[in-house]
Amino acid sequence: MPISGCTPSKKPSETKDANVPIDKTKETCPLAAQNPKITTVSGPKDLGCGGFDWKVLFDLPNAAGKDGWIIQEVTASFDSVNPDGTTNFKKAYHYWEAWEIKAGNKAEILPPGYDCTDQYYSSSRPGTKGAIKYVGKV
Repeated sequence: MPISGCTPSKKPSETKDANVPIDKTKETCPLAAQNPKITTVSGPKDLGCGGFDWKVLFDLPNAAGKDGWIIQEVTASFDSVNPDGTTNFKKAYHYWEAWEIKAGNKAEILPPGYDCTDQYYSSSRPGTKGAIKYVGKV
């Protein structure tokens, strides 16, 4: 969700001169948020044996009024076991991603050669069984 920049309000005691009044007409951190659209570029493609590939584009319904960001929180877990029951791969991740949106644009300006904002991908794991899970909140 893109968030506008802001100027936090200050208490008079936090200024250099406590006798200087604070201008209360100035912006004090309003959030300008839009729910991004998520459009599939390709996939989701089943690569077999737990592998997958899905490319998406994030864009806004309206042009951004100010420079801002589309922010995504991701949680992912991988849990695969070999036929003999031993662990093949077990990991969990939690991270944040951000894409800058310039004022007047609806989407990130993609670098040359890129066709998507984000890609969800996992390689195949032949001879194993288990679960792979990605959850992204944009």
